Amino acid sequence: MLQFSCVRLEDRQWVAPMVHASGAMGCESTFGNLYVWQQAYCTKVCRHGGWLLRRSGEGEKTQYAFPLGQGDLKQALDLLRQDAAAQGAPFVMHSVTKKMA
Repeated sequence: MLQFSCVRLEDRQWVAPMVHASGAMGCESTFGNLYVWQQAYCTKVCRHGGWLLRRSGEGEKTQYAFPLGQGDLKQALDLLRQDAAAQGAPFVMHSVTKKMA
């Protein structure tokens, strides 16, 4: 089971390298935006292997951002699907580009 938590300033040490490794360029991927907007969007983060996993919303309104980092992408997506089921929500992703899809 994934352990999502609020974004803390000290998380920058592991979040920033994962974002950089992924090549993500969108504003929703920056540590500063994750930290500043976390309360507005109920954003939580999880580190799993080489992935930064992001979840926003709660309950039925839970949504996920595309995993950032490196590793087994299928496994990361499967874990997010399982988390959505545990939240009682459909598996919905946001901010997915054509390249990511």
